[in-house]
Amino acid sequence: MSGGRDDLGMLDIVAGRLTVALQAARTAQALAATETADQAREPAREAAENISAALLLLKELGATPYAPDAGTDSLARLSVLRTPQSERLSEALRSARDIAEQVDAERGDRVPETVALPPGEIRGTGWAEEIGRLSRRLDTEVFGPSGPDQPEA
Repeated sequence: MSGGRDDLGMLDIVAGRLTVALQAARTAQALAATETADQAREPAREAAENISAALLLLKELGATPYAPDAGTDSLARLSVLRTPQSERLSEALRSARDIAEQVDAERGDRVPETVALPPGEIRGTGWAEEIGRLSRRLDTEVFGPSGPDQPEA
């Protein structure tokens, strides 16, 4: 990166593309949870398209985004993702998220009750949101997209 105004403009575009991608991915996630996979396909495609565009812009700026080696067998790692320790960590993060919800409520850092939330979303906008993000990431890694409340495959 040369650090000039053009780079800042390109970074603004990258941020915009990633924001759109995140919104599209959340829409796809909500549709997949409440509707059919077919209805989730279009927003998922939009998310992928925007992520690809952002990566191309980052490469133009001189960044080298991480990409897993195509020769790596990622399925071999799946067996080590769901272990007793990772399940304990997942449970601990969910408990921490629940406590953080209470802290956020005390501080007034929450989405009002009058606002409808998608399934699985939390009202806390402070610590609960941060811990919740970690918790969801680990739950998906350990239990798959259906989460910890679903029976093991």
